[in-house]
Amino acid sequence: MQAFAREVSDHTPLYLDTGETQTHKYIFSYKNAWTLREGFRELIYKTWNEKYKGDILERWQLKMRNLRRKTKGWNKNMDAWYKKIKMNIIRVLDEIDKKAERIGLTAADRAEQKELRAQLKRVMLKEEMKWLQRYKDR
Repeated sequence: MQAFAREVSDHTPLYLDTGETQTHKYIFSYKNAWTLREGFRELIYKTWNEKYKGDILERWQLKMRNLRRKTKGWNKNMDAWYKKIKMNIIRVLDEIDKKAERIGLTAADRAEQKELRAQLKRVMLKEEMKWLQRYKDR
């Protein structure tokens, strides 16, 4: 046990070292890129406005614990969803390209191809912004 100097309070802070190290599997950190994704604000609003019992500190802790848990799950689901969308767009674009090599494209095929490329560009941009944000956070 070690006593620290009193700074402001009339209490003496104590530090108790048991020799054990604590390991945390996951340290929560907020990602600014989340604000760019659909559904994030709604998730925060819905989670924060849930009713909790207890005094103000207990309610705060429950809200934060629930918010961390839900944002972690939401982020995993969103990553999987974006990956699925990206793979689907790439698959359809590949089919259109193969069709173009075989028989050519109609105006409708070209319009679909153009729209899919624009969608892919938006998905890739969001993915790039997520990775840039992760890089900045480190």
